[in-house]
Amino acid sequence: MSYKNFIFDIDGTIIDNEAANLKALQIALDEKGVHVELDELRFSLGIPSEVSLKAFGITDIEKTMRMWGSHYQKLCLKNPQKPFSGIEDVIKTLKKNKYTLGIVTSKDRIEYRDEFENYEISKYFDGFICTDDTFYHKPNGEPLLAIIKKLNINLSETIYIGDAVYDMECAQNAGVDFGIALWGAKDLGKFNYYSVILNKPDDILDLI
Repeated sequence: MSYKNFIFDIDGTIIDNEAANLKALQIALDEKGVHVELDELRFSLGIPSEVSLKAFGITDIEKTMRMWGSHYQKLCLKNPQKPFSGIEDVIKTLKKNKYTLGIVTSKDRIEYRDEFENYEISKYFDGFICTDDTFYHKPNGEPLLAIIKKLNINLSETIYIGDAVYDMECAQNAGVDFGIALWGAKDLGKFNYYSVILNKPDDILDLI
């Protein structure tokens, strides 16, 4: 099937930043007296930061979120996070050929600004939905329905591309086709709803 509209997750789909994100969370939790092994933090990928923190009994959510973000920025200064190989060329090709491009992320607007807008690739997108923009968040389908409304696009001509089970469930709950970004997901066994498996970014161009 071919599509006219491509909606993307960010972390683990566009930007290869999973390790830095989890390490920053671990450091922030350590500072709150909560030690968690990195593997135990993987559930936090793809869901809003406040949901992850509440799971560990954190009450001063806003302060801890900023600590998490600060540690992430410091880690990125030491080791800059980059887009996955090939994804930027794919995004440019889609934009050049006038396909509609959107973002649905579990970042809030401050995180989006600080952690994504500094990448050149961000300028190719026609719109985005952050956690500030909807009452419900992934895995609820509301964020995807919100970007579809915002961009005035047809749901049946749209695919959401992500790397996390929460992305998959968001697409399923919105009734939108889902493409697994296997370069970020790595483990196909977790997914039970998808329209296509994308082994590498270039595979996205097979959908146009």
